[in-house]
Amino acid sequence: MVLPTAPSRWCTDPAVAVWEREQLFPTTWQLAARRTELPPERGAFPVEVAGVPLVLTREGPDQYHALSNVCRHRAGPVCREPGSSTRLVCAYHGWSYDLTGQLVHAPDFDLATLPTAQCQLPQGEVGAWEQWLFVRLRNSGGPSLTAWLGEMAAEVAPFRIADMRFERRMSYLMQCNWKVYIENFLEPYHLQMVHPSLFRMVDDERYTITTRRWHSLQFSPPDLTGHDPLPLGTDAEAGGAKWYWAFPNFILNCSFGLVSMNLVLPRGIDQCEVICDFFLHPEQDPAEAAQLIHYSHEVQLEDLAICEAVQRGLASGSYDRGVLHPAREVGVAHFVRLLEEFGLS
Repeated sequence: MVLPTAPSRWCTDPAVAVWEREQLFPTTWQLAARRTELPPERGAFPVEVAGVPLVLTREGPDQYHALSNVCRHRAGPVCREPGSSTRLVCAYHGWSYDLTGQLVHAPDFDLATLPTAQCQLPQGEVGAWEQWLFVRLRNSGGPSLTAWLGEMAAEVAPFRIADMRFERRMSYLMQCNWKVYIENFLEPYHLQMVHPSLFRMVDDERYTITTRRWHSLQFSPPDLTGHDPLPLGTDAEAGGAKWYWAFPNFILNCSFGLVSMNLVLPRGIDQCEVICDFFLHPEQDPAEAAQLIHYSHEVQLEDLAICEAVQRGLASGSYDRGVLHPAREVGVAHFVRLLEEFGLS
């Protein structure tokens, strides 16, 4: 059955961006930080999640909180720099909170006279998986972190991501809606035209797309005919590449040569930022790793060019909806269905 694409207005109408900011991103799991960015025992790390200033706090090895980084007094920041302090002190008037968000000091105030509930820092849900901390600002009946990860959690275990070291971050500011980039990632239909070298690396005849409840997996064994310029893996069962996407904007790319995380952040109706973090095993050859990261950068530049061209096409007024390939673009159809489920129409 041939399915339609999403309407062009999803990527061109500022009202859609407002809906996403107010309804989609606050109610879905969002990557907030790497665990190693927080102090190892106790402390705080300021972040922004879905446009909201937060401070992640750690009370112990696996005790995390995601607190509003907005003082309950006059909206000043309670944390501006990472640190191991056990207190969050507002930079405006000195109101202080503990690492759970409880107000513990307000200069020249008797705490007993203040409304306790109103003076606590609001907090979202926080969960840890592998190298990362995820936050959900508002739970509207959505899945737990475990349910959201689904089968992906067990399937990436052989890659030993928790043992890997963070190597470097690269970011790309693209003149396209974030959904244009996600849809591009979710299908191999464009590989031959946009990424000819990558197309030669994969086994097109055995390339599979599997959709789950909250994520999808693209898998390709390596092409063993001699066209593979980079090591995707040689083991007949485990070799190859696994490209995961989790709704709405988290991407995890796994091969036995390289693991990378992509976070796709909206920066406006026609602009997004793609953040790419690369992880390596301690024993990995530095020269090989540098080659892999450089190749990933080249692929990103190819995606940047086509995604920006697509955004111009969507905004041209000459296009509204197309059709999706019934086999090659099932991941795109899955993404569209989930957005519709959340209320986008």
